[in-house]
Amino acid sequence: PPRSTLFPYTTLFRSYFDIALHAADATTQLEVNPIGDNGRSLFEALKGLGVMFRLAETLGIRISITHKIVISRLNVTRLEPIFRATYDRGVRHFILQPVRTLGLAPQLQATLAI
Repeated sequence: PPRSTLFPYTTLFRSYFDIALHAADATTQLEVNPIGDNGRSLFEALKGLGVMFRLAETLGIRISITHKIVISRLNVTRLEPIFRATYDRGVRHFILQPVRTLGLAPQLQATLAI
């Protein structure tokens, strides 16, 4: 252990990451994600989540990941699978955020707004 009184004997490193998913599977992601990325954002988010947890384990550090769920009219009744998609991978913190439709085309606003 370090001899300096400036540092505790044990240091807990916590890193915070934020991910946002609109859906729990690729088909639903295509229906509810307004950015039109053909569902790639779901795949990349879940892949990145696994990489972060494996890296933290390898380095021996604890991480805390917050899953921000953007809620729209298209996914508001299907929230449990979205929670499960990341909870089953180790996420324990969630934020629910209503979709922001300002600036979107009127038809898309009508489709997404709660």
